[in-house]
Amino acid sequence: MALIKCRECGNQVSTEAAACPHCGAPQRVVLPQIPPPIIVQHQPLSRKKAIGFFSGCLVILFGLFIVGVIISSVMQITRGTSSPALPRTPSPSISTSLQFSLTPPPTGFRDFSWGDAPTDTLKKMASHSDGSAMFTRPTGTKPYPLFDIPVAEEAFMFSGNRFCGGNAWMDGKDNFDKMKAELTRRFGEPSFSNPRLLLWKWKWQEGPIVVSLNYQEQFARTTVSFYNEKY
Repeated sequence: MALIKCRECGNQVSTEAAACPHCGAPQRVVLPQIPPPIIVQHQPLSRKKAIGFFSGCLVILFGLFIVGVIISSVMQITRGTSSPALPRTPSPSISTSLQFSLTPPPTGFRDFSWGDAPTDTLKKMASHSDGSAMFTRPTGTKPYPLFDIPVAEEAFMFSGNRFCGGNAWMDGKDNFDKMKAELTRRFGEPSFSNPRLLLWKWKWQEGPIVVSLNYQEQFARTTVSFYNEKY
């Protein structure tokens, strides 16, 4: 608190008094001082920070540009720039074009011609309701070779007492290779082949004769079949 002179009587008056205690004259109201506003000045970015900020912006913009180019390329490919699908081709391991043997077809199998009746040299093993029956050699009779290739077993099929087919079985991969080579030598290239199934067939255009060759790798056994589809 400070003392000032009254502007009317000149006596000492407190600065907090609203009027002079001596003469009663009102005193000048002293407004409280308002502190000046504080002005905060932002420090400018340093050169190093400014370069880093603008470099980051450029990297982002370049990345967005690259993404846009990639998306545009993919859309063009999807709209028809891709090459058309190639047609499927058959597996090269399977002969799909039927070619007939040009050699004379076999007239039978072993001792029997097509249409022959069974003889006493055979033993019936099974018969079916359709009139077909299977015969083999009598027990203890060893089959003789077929095309000089040893035979392990053989069977003869008759339909209505007429010979219609025969099978011969050989053991070992070597005998299979020999039989395949011999059939090819006699009848030419097979009409049908599927090496994946180890199956080959020979057919003739002028008749219902079929010769087939099959190898069972699991048992190392070869099956040769001669049959006449007429019966």
